[in-house]
Formats: sequence, C-alpha cells, structure tokens
Amino acid sequence: VVYTAIYGKYDTLKEPLFINDNLDYYAFTDQNIPKGSVWKKFDLSFFPELKNFDAYHLSKYIKLFPYKFFSKYDFSIWVDGNVQLIADTYPLAIRAEGSAMATYENPFHDCIFTERNHVLYFNRVPKVELDRQICDYEKAGFPRHFGMREFSIIYRNHQNDECKEI
Repeated sequence: VVYTAIYGKYDTLKEPLFINDNLDYYAFTDQNIPKGSVWKKFDLSFFPELKNFDAYHLSKYIKLFPYKFFSKYDFSIWVDGNVQLIADTYPLAIRAEGSAMATYENPFHDCIFTERNHVLYFNRVPKVELDRQICDYEKAGFPRHFGMREFSIIYRNHQNDECKEI
C-alpha cells in the first residue's frame, strides 16, 4: 500500500505520474478526492481514539503507525503530502526486502547543526525551542556531520516486528 495524509489546507493531494496496478493508494484527508483519482479515501471512523487530534498531530500519527491501519498489507510506503510520485515505488520495496524500514539520505544536509539554520531560515520552529534541542544534542556529544535521513518517503515492512518497535 502507498499512503499519505493531508489535513487542513497544508498541502493538496497530488496524483502520481506513475501508478503501479499491484499497489493500493490511500489518502487520509479532509479534502475531497477528485473523481477518477488513484487515491482512495481512508475512513477513520473506525478509529474513534483519533477524533480529538488536531490536523498536524493526526497526520503525524498516521505517518508513524501504518501497521495500525494496514495490518493486511505486507508493507507500506509513506509519501508526504507535498510529494508527487513520478516513478514506480515498488522497486523501493524490493530493494528494502528483509529490512524493517527504509528511507534515503537527506539530499541537502548531513548535519543536524547545519539543518538548524535551514529550519530557522524558513521559520518552521520557534528559535528558543530549536536552540534548546540543539543544545541538548551538543551536551550529549552528538557528532557533527553524522548524516541525516529524509522521511518524505518511507518504506515499512509490516511483517517485521522491528518495524513496530522503530
């Protein structure tokens, strides 16, 4: 299964340019899905514990716990709402076979300390909160240029118990 979550007016659902007929595509959203879309709207009414989540936290919960929604699937591929798929995602599952989870390297940053400047530039997090978090990393001895992963596309193996632990 390939899935995404878009709540509020943060992103708009993007139709994949490549559709693999062997995969199902689900969107968790409060938006209308256009007729003829490959995306099927996921019905959250069976998960009443999520009804009081705000849009941000609901999207994050869905991103982090796919096995709770897709227990009948062997694997899932998460796609951020701002990403348009332009190629087949199935090869990602083939390459990651046997792994609990797979992501890719951040193409722009290899260091949380330089990422801090990027986050500040785009005003994504209040400076005081970000500085406190970075200070904690420094105190813990977290190394510079340790590497960073990108989580806008995530493969997860639902049959691997380590997936749930992660």
